[in-house]
Amino acid sequence: MANNVSRYSTKCIFFVVDGAKSKPIKKMWRKEFFMAKKKRVVINRDWCKGCGICVAFCPKGVLVLDHQEKAEWAHQEKCISCGLCELRCPDLAIELEDMES
Repeated sequence: MANNVSRYSTKCIFFVVDGAKSKPIKKMWRKEFFMAKKKRVVINRDWCKGCGICVAFCPKGVLVLDHQEKAEWAHQEKCISCGLCELRCPDLAIELEDMES
């Protein structure tokens, strides 16, 4: 049984989900998911209320709350462009955009 589990665990499929519809819009193999194009986090500071949800959900600790209690993209080099901050922001203040070459 353990052999079957390890054999199939290398074939993980990630689903890129449309947050509004909560339905998978694209299937990606694990390698594709992590080799996807890097994105930058754009925060609309006028819309941000400083709730800290994005900071809590960021798996790499990229986002922090600044002295005004607004979200800030502080550690850009650590960002893996997972999109959790964008999906979890209740104010729609965070957006991921493709980095220009």
